[in-house]
Amino acid sequence: MRKAGHEVEEFEDAEPTSMMDVLNRADMVVTDLLLPRPAEGLIQSIRAAGLTMPIIVISGYLNSEDWDRIGSEWATSFIKKPFLPEDFVAHVSEHLN
Repeated sequence: MRKAGHEVEEFEDAEPTSMMDVLNRADMVVTDLLLPRPAEGLIQSIRAAGLTMPIIVISGYLNSEDWDRIGSEWATSFIKKPFLPEDFVAHVSEHLN
């Protein structure tokens, strides 16, 4: 994403309270479904804070049941791993524009 000209903030843990300053300035959130903490809690916290930026979930394990649980209500889209870097950049760019 940096090579494509995007500013990127990385976090090792999806603890929403430690991320709120960055989240308030973010144009988009990309999160893995199975972080050290489940992404579902992060996504719910973002939406509960009234933030409306696109959220893309990435996972090698996402199935229709997971998407039904966290999907269209809170997250914008998902991309299944593995993926090519250029496909990821295109997917993110599509949702930023």
